[in-house]
Amino acid sequence: MRKTSQLPFRNRLLNSIAGIKMVLKHPKYILLAIVSGFFITGFIIWTLNLPLAQYIISEPSMILVEKIRFLWDVQVGIYMAYDSPQASGMLIFGYLFGINISMIVFAVRNRGFKSIPKKS
Repeated sequence: MRKTSQLPFRNRLLNSIAGIKMVLKHPKYILLAIVSGFFITGFIIWTLNLPLAQYIISEPSMILVEKIRFLWDVQVGIYMAYDSPQASGMLIFGYLFGINISMIVFAVRNRGFKSIPKKS
């Protein structure tokens, strides 16, 4: 039997897509992928804008509601910036990471890491 790494790229891609379909058949894993993707995207946004986040959080003249509203508006604003390649990249990376988290949780809950094929 051939090792997985020796399979043609097309077969590896089809296996990956089949695995994603199997996991995302379950609504709880879809929700986990969306929620974790949303938080990962926010983490990316705020690590790139750390000085701005520090300024907003430490600004004494803004009340807490205004600070939360600002942080939320920036988080949601990334979804409106379709024409920006940087914004699109952040969204794609964040949600692919969310799918990855769902797949890991699925693997752990279903027979743990024994369900992941090992190299021979």
